[in-house]
Amino acid sequence: MKLPNEIHTFFSKGGICPHCLRYGKIYRRDVNAGMIGILQFLKNVTVEKNPERGWLHITEYMKDFKANFRTQEYSKLRYWNLLERHQHDFTGMWRVSEFGNLFLAGEAKIPKSVFIFDCHLVGVSGETLGINDILGKDIQYGDKQ
Repeated sequence: MKLPNEIHTFFSKGGICPHCLRYGKIYRRDVNAGMIGILQFLKNVTVEKNPERGWLHITEYMKDFKANFRTQEYSKLRYWNLLERHQHDFTGMWRVSEFGNLFLAGEAKIPKSVFIFDCHLVGVSGETLGINDILGKDIQYGDKQ
């Protein structure tokens, strides 16, 4: 990813934004098998619980599970357009996007990395990965260690 010189420093240690004068840093986030496992899980659950619309209140549903959903790892899937938050409800309603379904079916690829500044996507890596590329590199979701 090629960045203008004025924001290149945000990758290493952060700095003062020349436009808004706030401290900031660009964070690189790589997709991993655990995130894709969450995506698969959410697809299966929404098909079972709400097949017409696919929306699921994740934090309510996960109260009785000892899963890593409390870390909000699932919410980062939106940066790859794999998961979408309900536009009119900011209380935890999410669903797998159409693109997310294509990705899970092996019909689409996603960037290996996304670059985030102030909770906004500001760039993506050139390298793309399919579901088999990701799950083949780590322990697949559901495997016992």
